[in-house]
Amino acid sequence: MPGINLVETRFPVKVQHPKAPGGKPDLADVIYGVHRCSHGHGEELPGGFQLIQDAQGPPRLTRILVAKGTVQLSDRVIFGLIAVAVLSPVNKGQHVPDGYYLTFGAKEKLIINEWWGRAAEFPAIVASDSGPLVTLDFGDWME
Repeated sequence: MPGINLVETRFPVKVQHPKAPGGKPDLADVIYGVHRCSHGHGEELPGGFQLIQDAQGPPRLTRILVAKGTVQLSDRVIFGLIAVAVLSPVNKGQHVPDGYYLTFGAKEKLIINEWWGRAAEFPAIVASDSGPLVTLDFGDWME
């Protein structure tokens, strides 16, 4: 979610037992509490939480729609979750078919089989494509 300060942003939705500091849900809480729990239990997503289809559109277009009680994320968040798994040190040594890759920013192409477990190296790539970060404030929408 380029340009959004995900460390500080809290979303105006209800999730069970948010883990973010301050007790209000951050992006991880939304992904786990809404998407993972719904799909993990074989349920449909609650209304207002469906993914926005951005992945097949123009590069670097990542939309988010927020209304009180709902947040729709870009389907590009799926690639971010894949990157978390690929970069995680516990997954070092894994393998996928040759040719699979992830991209970051305008220039970085990360060959998945070369990036398993290399989380410590990824911040340098992010820093090379940094821009301003905005903390979203939903003020009176928060419960």
